[in-house]
Amino acid sequence: MPVLRSWLALLLMALAGIVTAEEETAPAVPSVYVEMKPAFVTHLSSNGSPRLSYVKALVTLRVAGEEAQAAVETHMPRLRHELVMLLGEQTSADELQAQPARQALASEAKTRLQAALDQEQTGVELRDVLFTQFVVQS
Repeated sequence: MPVLRSWLALLLMALAGIVTAEEETAPAVPSVYVEMKPAFVTHLSSNGSPRLSYVKALVTLRVAGEEAQAAVETHMPRLRHELVMLLGEQTSADELQAQPARQALASEAKTRLQAALDQEQTGVELRDVLFTQFVVQS
């Protein structure tokens, strides 16, 4: 009986190793980059200040595979709208010139764009929002 248990345990471990090896060798879906052209140019919220500030951002989306690229391109007007609204909500030109604020903005953009894609039931995984150009003018 102990020999049977040992043999059974070895068999189960071997099968678990095969399953794990198969899972590890599954091909990863390559990233595809989708440029959101033209660049975004919008004013920043004034917060009562008479001084106008503008931001210009060229944005590229990193998605998982060509099917995701097609879905993103289909819903590009909605995605552009979400980014225009987000950029327009920003209030501090000085703050946006700092790296942490731009990183936080990119993170918020990813969250909002993913929510829009989820609402449209695309099944798209938005991997990243990249600012390939970002200029703030006060």
